[in-house]
Amino acid sequence: MTALQELLAKVKAGDGISSEDTGHVFDSVYHVSYALNADYGSLDAAKALHEAVLPDWGRSVDATAPEMGVEVKLHSADSVSIGDHQPTEARAWLIAIIEALIAQEQAT
Repeated sequence: MTALQELLAKVKAGDGISSEDTGHVFDSVYHVSYALNADYGSLDAAKALHEAVLPDWGRSVDATAPEMGVEVKLHSADSVSIGDHQPTEARAWLIAIIEALIAQEQAT
């Protein structure tokens, strides 16, 4: 299992992630900080991470069923990454980012 897949599993579990978890994935200390803060609910951090690692990807949000949480989709010209329904938009966005990075890794 790659470091990205391990990070994805931890974020989905919702138990919190550490700088050690993200340090194996992101080269920049800023990206690590963004991921940690997004996991704790910061939309600003999720946006900053998205813009840093997936600058050409668009984003859409589905929060039409609040009892299910929020779902974030990221899309590029040839791929779509869907984050799980999560209690916070930032965590759903982080999951979608990680899934998109995994898809890019698998495509190469």
